[in-house]
Amino acid sequence: MSGLNSDLVRDSKLETRFIGGATHHATPVSDPALGRRRQLEDERWLREQRLGGGGYGTIWLERCTDGRKKGSLRAVKEIFKPTSDSSSTDSLDYGRELEAIAKFSNEKYADYFVKSFGWFDNEHAVYIAMEYFEQGDLQKYLVAPFPEAEIQEIVSQLADGLDFMHSNGFTHRDLKPGNILVLHRRPNWWLKIGDFGITKRVGTEATALRTQIGTTGYAAPEVQGFISLEDAAYSSAVDIWSLGEIAFRLITNEPTFSNNRLLFDYITTGNFFPSNLLAQKEVSMQCRQFIQDAMVVSPSKRPTASQVRSYSWISTSTVSHESIPPSDG
Repeated sequence: MSGLNSDLVRDSKLETRFIGGATHHATPVSDPALGRRRQLEDERWLREQRLGGGGYGTIWLERCTDGRKKGSLRAVKEIFKPTSDSSSTDSLDYGRELEAIAKFSNEKYADYFVKSFGWFDNEHAVYIAMEYFEQGDLQKYLVAPFPEAEIQEIVSQLADGLDFMHSNGFTHRDLKPGNILVLHRRPNWWLKIGDFGITKRVGTEATALRTQIGTTGYAAPEVQGFISLEDAAYSSAVDIWSLGEIAFRLITNEPTFSNNRLLFDYITTGNFFPSNLLAQKEVSMQCRQFIQDAMVVSPSKRPTASQVRSYSWISTSTVSHESIPPSDG
């Protein structure tokens, strides 16, 4: 599996034993005030409930019942390892997910991405321990259209996160409300991008990101195979399309294209974009322009995440935009 051999991934592996239905980690602990050098102490974690999951993994809620973190909660993603008869389309490269989440668990990315506490495995599965979000994901709140000011803030935060990812050579490929975790709810939204299960490291392969993995309805046309290979080579642009789709749904509480026929008509003609639905919600022209730019058919003509952050509609939001830290490879 790609990613498993990186120092970042190896260093984030937790020393683990499975005993009687519990997960035990040998955790290094030191106390300079008492002159204690690093010693290994036992942490014991028990599953409490299933939080969710899909075709590529299950998320569990776990509680620490013994150790320095006693009483703490965490989310643990369980990814079953491919069997000998699994095809490449039946399983994901979990090494890639480990690499991405280890990378973006660095403290300088803490405001934008779900933090991992490390990973462990057994012969059947890989487990990724992550911070738990009591408020759930953004999908939970998609029950009615959002005010434009809140949409500005949400899109701004997501654009910042995507700029971090893209400037470090990663593309998410499955950006959707179900993968966006809520730290604080309205009116002061604070969101973090999660689920790096189908993230791809740009530059590790010469091929474009056309593997048809992603959530239909949020996936760009090139991810769904609707665009020629030559034009689909602009890999990070798939996330910008998804960002536009998220904004559209926050405004209208409806998908941009309710079926593939409407999407195909838009792809083949460049017309039939449902801008009338946006006009009915009386959002600003700057907002409508951003969405239509983000969802241009040709990937090469979509704005980059960095360019999105410079849009007047984004720059007038209440969110502060700190400088993107330099890529460290």
